[in-house]
Amino acid sequence: MSQETPPEAFDVEGTFAPCDYRYFYDPVLTEKRSEREVGQIWQLLGLQPGMTVLDVACGYGRIANRLAARGCLVSGLDQQGAPFTLASRRLRVVATRPALPPSPN
Repeated sequence: MSQETPPEAFDVEGTFAPCDYRYFYDPVLTEKRSEREVGQIWQLLGLQPGMTVLDVACGYGRIANRLAARGCLVSGLDQQGAPFTLASRRLRVVATRPALPPSPN
C-alpha cells in the first residue's frame, strides 16, 4: 500500500500578505460599504453600546473597529499576525491579552 504525498498547504501568509490584500480589497471595501455592512450587523444582531462582540477572522479590523466606535466591547480573533497587529493599532484604546499558542496541526 503506497502513501500519497499530502497536497501542499495553502499559502495563507502569501495570499493575505498586507500589501497584496490591501491592493486588491481597498478599492472595493470602501468606507460607504463598510458602514452599510456594520449597520446591517448592528441591526440584525440587535446590538447596543456596551454589548460584547467577538469578531472571528477580524483581519484588519474593518468591522471590529467600527463596532467598537459604536460602543461595543469587541474582541478580535485572527490566524494571521500582521493584519491583527494593524487592527489593534487602529483602535484608540487597546486591551491586549497574550496570544494563544499556535495549533500543533
